[in-house]
Amino acid sequence: MKLKIALIGPPNGGKTTIANFLSDATDNSGNEYRATQGVRIVEFESYLNINNRSLKVDIELWDCGGNKKFEKCWPACYKDANGVIFVYDPVSEVQISELDYYYDHFVLQSGIQQSNCIVVSYSRQPTSKSSAQLGNQFSRMTKITANIEEDGNKLRTHFNNYISGIINRVHDTTEREELKIINIPFGP
Repeated sequence: MKLKIALIGPPNGGKTTIANFLSDATDNSGNEYRATQGVRIVEFESYLNINNRSLKVDIELWDCGGNKKFEKCWPACYKDANGVIFVYDPVSEVQISELDYYYDHFVLQSGIQQSNCIVVSYSRQPTSKSSAQLGNQFSRMTKITANIEEDGNKLRTHFNNYISGIINRVHDTTEREELKIINIPFGP
């Protein structure tokens, strides 16, 4: 199975760091910030246990440049995407307020279901908190606080659970469509 996941959020929110960590890619920037220009696609395999069976999943993480000058590229980033991961720095109230803008593009315009979206509050400092609140449209999404240096395994576990959920929803949708074709009701 192959999944396409878009990572989006304000510039310098941590999208590339998270993409590198989840894919086990090495980062040779020496902790120097370099904004993603347009999009960067990271491909990797993940082996998950879903419904008591091992499944190999080919994952494409589309690390989308958050600068609004790349807005014209975003439709290509979310086209055929199975999910969206919103990433922001919780210390920056500006980044929190900008998430609404990315939501409008990557959920409302794409048609991706909220159940296939998560929000990652990526902190570079240990246990950073923000007093600002996310907009109401994020209320039904899973929210993850991530600090790779403190507890990267927690982020990886959340990501694997997120991918498993998407796979289950894709499977259910496919099954419904197949049953509809042969005129058999699905479920309760």
